[in-house]
Amino acid sequence: MIDIKVEGKIVNLYRDEEESPIYQIRISQLDHSRTENGKIISEWIDHLMSKTWMEDGTLYKLASLINELNPRNKIDWSESFFPVEKRQYLSHVKKTKQIVSGNKKESIDIDDIKESLTIGVEEQNESVNGEISKIVEINLQKYGLK
Repeated sequence: MIDIKVEGKIVNLYRDEEESPIYQIRISQLDHSRTENGKIISEWIDHLMSKTWMEDGTLYKLASLINELNPRNKIDWSESFFPVEKRQYLSHVKKTKQIVSGNKKESIDIDDIKESLTIGVEEQNESVNGEISKIVEINLQKYGLK
């Protein structure tokens, strides 16, 4: 479990009650964002979602903190979290296909990467993206971001 604590002018992320933070962000940098396809997305959500230790719920809590500390930010949370939920969805699809086929791998090889790409292409359609958008909206409401 990742805990978020505001300590002075720093937001610290702690894992499993460790004494030292595993990640730190200056409060003054919390609202860093960039424009992508005309939408303003959070740099921190985009950056931290790729960390192997990061939990999706923690990303939503961080977004809530960003809103709390900087309520005038212009971040589009739906756009910021769509890639988070899409990655989660594709991971579930891949695991399910491996279980069904009986082909569960312990290590990553080139075939595993090809399989991930194939699944990503197969699952890139309006219906799937619409359902993922619904999941994002539900989570945004759950964490008070809507």
